[in-house]
Amino acid sequence: MGANIAEAHKSFLASLLEPDSQLSHASYSLTVLNSVTGDILFEQNKDVGLSPASTLKTITAAAALHYLGKDFIYRTLLQYSGNLDDHGFLDGYIYIVGSGDPTLGSWRFDQTKPDLIIQSWLEVIQHEGIKHCRGIVADISLWNSTQWMIDGYTWHDIGQYYGTGHNAVNWRENEFIIYIQPGKNVNDKASIVRLEKPPPSITFINELTTSAANSSGDEDASLYLPPHGNIGYFRGRVALDVPHNFSIRGSIPDAALYVTNELKQAMQERNITVDEPCTIITSTQEHLTDRKTIHTHQSPTLDKIIFWFQQHSINMYGELLIKKIAELKHVFSTTDGSGLSRDNRITTFAIARVLFSIQKEDWFNEFYNSLPIINNIHMKSSTLNNVISYAGYIQKQQNDGCAEIHNYVFSFILNNYNSASAVMKSKVWALLSNLK
Repeated sequence: MGANIAEAHKSFLASLLEPDSQLSHASYSLTVLNSVTGDILFEQNKDVGLSPASTLKTITAAAALHYLGKDFIYRTLLQYSGNLDDHGFLDGYIYIVGSGDPTLGSWRFDQTKPDLIIQSWLEVIQHEGIKHCRGIVADISLWNSTQWMIDGYTWHDIGQYYGTGHNAVNWRENEFIIYIQPGKNVNDKASIVRLEKPPPSITFINELTTSAANSSGDEDASLYLPPHGNIGYFRGRVALDVPHNFSIRGSIPDAALYVTNELKQAMQERNITVDEPCTIITSTQEHLTDRKTIHTHQSPTLDKIIFWFQQHSINMYGELLIKKIAELKHVFSTTDGSGLSRDNRITTFAIARVLFSIQKEDWFNEFYNSLPIINNIHMKSSTLNNVISYAGYIQKQQNDGCAEIHNYVFSFILNNYNSASAVMKSKVWALLSNLK
């Protein structure tokens, strides 16, 4: 078994040692463990800390299942304060009180769809007899913080859906959709056709231009919009041959206001008047009034959240999971929980040891099944700028008629290569394919 790994690695080393400017400044690490004993079957640079990108999500997912439990649920409260008279006039506010639920308003689960949640809130508000209130408040005081964005995210990241911020109240995964079409000719201005569920009170400035067909210019269209900002810029290029329904996904600068404004609009459509603009409270010292809870929304269980987190690599889920662990268990110190920050460093040995150790946990099947299956390997993959990484589990069936199965736990990280990711992936896949 060790000989097979050594041969595979020898071939990989040969590709690295060949004269190749694309790899002249690259660093990589590989750890392969026996999944039964934990013995090191092969390692190269196992103790070198490298940027793991999204394979860090395996650590976050395991930590969340360990500390919170696979049946953990988030609860979002709908409350009101003040006196409600016989005419339905509420001399107070309606509150959405967040617990850091990443799935509130998500389209991925039956019970979290935004229209269903808004409908549930409207029904309880009407059942209470409320026809008029002073305002709607998003209570994000859970963590007593206005920190909305991870410090290690780049300026380009934070306007895109994958780099969206997070807080105690989140909504529709804190993203919206922008439909775009190119101009008629190269260098013509591209057009914003439609915004689907855009954030409130934002001015958008379109600086997009048109690139040649087959130029992959569609990958260059981006939104630049800071947290709590009110001006967003669309920049980059859109290829002439993008589909007629081409779209990109942008981040919401303030999800708490996003959901309160959506509830306010729905209330007004039902002739429930709201006097004041929607607001946010970030401290437990604000709005110190008695409140009545009239609705509790429960999230899906954690094992279901983890499935989508790993399958679709949803960065926001990771950041909120880490915050919840820190809140309830007072453990964890990391730059982020998703791997998007360029400040993260971890060794492949640390990742592999975690993946080995969790096999004995009663929630391991949920963790294992949450990993994407890529080329018949259960593993998390990642591609960040100049970073490629993989981590997971391999079962190897002998081809000599023997029934023995070789089980591996592995982690691989490559940093600072200088080429298209497809070129590097082909070399990494040559290594991983030989382990199968």
